[in-house]
Amino acid sequence: MFDHQISRFEKRIADLPDQPTLAPDALKAWFDSAPEQLRQALNRVCADGKTLEERMESLVIGAYGGTVTREMLAQELQQEIAGKAEQSAVQASLSALSGSFTDSMQSTVEAMNAADAETNARVDQLFVFGTYEGDGETSQFISLGFTPRAVLICRTDGAFSQANLIYGGLATAASPAKTVEIAENGFNVLSSSSLYNGNNPMYTFKYIALR
Repeated sequence: MFDHQISRFEKRIADLPDQPTLAPDALKAWFDSAPEQLRQALNRVCADGKTLEERMESLVIGAYGGTVTREMLAQELQQEIAGKAEQSAVQASLSALSGSFTDSMQSTVEAMNAADAETNARVDQLFVFGTYEGDGETSQFISLGFTPRAVLICRTDGAFSQANLIYGGLATAASPAKTVEIAENGFNVLSSSSLYNGNNPMYTFKYIALR
């Protein structure tokens, strides 16, 4: 009874890398681990306290029929009573610590969520993702509403080539590809020969454009 000390939290925030790679659910579980250890330890302390109360009531009613003082009890029981008082004080301290710890973890999670949202917003500002259908012409203009710095294309199945045919490529303003080239307010996809097929009518293509 009362042997519920926590020598070390199983999962500490200090053990995480500076930039955690855990999924959000796994990260939340990590943050909840220490409060959960505290909760389980406190519940066991409460259970021990109730057991001790029941023993005391049984002694009072069965042996004395009334109230007894601590000095009338066996030494072992006196120590348990003293231990219960100490555990009550510890329980109050741990409860306060658990609340503070949980608040701190919640603030950390909120800060990380805000950072993730900011990162996603920056990605959306820098990159435009889309698809187009090949029309079989030697050139097809894909409008973006801005002139990109770079464009990467491939088939929607992710293939850049198949056998000896080329379906994808990366173009910049200074370095066009055989299948794609930068144009004002967009880009051109090309099927210049049987080898280069950036505008093949049999496929849907996807692209990433960098602003």
